[in-house]
Amino acid sequence: MFSIETKKLTQYYLATHLLLGAILLVSLGFPAIALIILGLSDSYFLFIGLTCTFFTFTPIIFYLTLAKKISLKQVNALNYWLDSSTLRINQGIYKKQHKAIPLSHITNITLIQGPLMRQLGIWAIYIQTAGSPQPEAILQGLKNPEGMRDFLLDKINNSQQQIIS
Repeated sequence: MFSIETKKLTQYYLATHLLLGAILLVSLGFPAIALIILGLSDSYFLFIGLTCTFFTFTPIIFYLTLAKKISLKQVNALNYWLDSSTLRINQGIYKKQHKAIPLSHITNITLIQGPLMRQLGIWAIYIQTAGSPQPEAILQGLKNPEGMRDFLLDKINNSQQQIIS
């Protein structure tokens, strides 16, 4: 029922992983490099700088080499479907989540597209329920997001009309 743009969503996840890795390299790498520069005149600082560099860069570079596999696994772990009156979501590779959101509890559906998503041509659908300031669920990378939003709104309206009558 819910069709995911697998290739585009994988590219999106990969880009976010690479961006995170670059931020970590820059933010953690500068102090280590400064210690190495200080170490040019003092061997103690050189030892500390090289140690920090090794223990900073090695895990980050290892993470970056696995980023493509991690991104693909994230996309393959996504599964969205609709039962008669419940939106169901399975996601996660490290922290697995299985959500069941009754359609009668959904109060707002919002389409979101950040700059990176815009570059890749994908959207996220934010599902909100009553009493929660944060979205209850985020459906990412769906094909035809406007059509999916309208489909969900029709299902919600139909389920509310059944409750009333």
